[in-house]
Amino acid sequence: MNSKIIFAVGGLLSLLFLISLFVPVGTGRISKIEHQKLRNRNSMKALEIAINGYQVEYNLPPGALQSPSSETTPARSQGPLIQSLMAQNKIDNPRNIIFFEPNIRKGNSSGLIPDHQPASFVDSWGQPYYILVDSDADQQIPNPDPSPKKSSPVLNSKTIIYSSGPDQDPLTWDDNITSWE
Repeated sequence: MNSKIIFAVGGLLSLLFLISLFVPVGTGRISKIEHQKLRNRNSMKALEIAINGYQVEYNLPPGALQSPSSETTPARSQGPLIQSLMAQNKIDNPRNIIFFEPNIRKGNSSGLIPDHQPASFVDSWGQPYYILVDSDADQQIPNPDPSPKKSSPVLNSKTIIYSSGPDQDPLTWDDNITSWE
């Protein structure tokens, strides 16, 4: 009885080995561009959490995002907005709370360029992110991506962020990296 089980298991393992020779298996590696997209999505998520934390603490978005048009006209991740989130702007952040501690940009990674005027939190291609916030507290922001095939015309979120991607043009959506997809 035991020899039959051993033979069956051995046959099964042989069959699996033969199948593995013909079935392509990924190497587990991702392309450089996919790695950059993933890194940028992580940066956008950190920035989104910081903006939402600010909103919870002060019951309004950071100063640069307080405009009624902040749902349709994106702010950029630079200047007073970033300074407020990093507790470097006491006018917008009078309690001096650090909501955001970004990494310093090295090479072609996303991160903070502190000596840039204004201070900028940039994507892998050196461009500040685009930020839209829900200004009327209905948890909805019009989708800035005009292509109807990708997603809904309205996004259910308090904050959305996107990068203009490798071509650095926010109007060409094929390569843009978004926080909502």
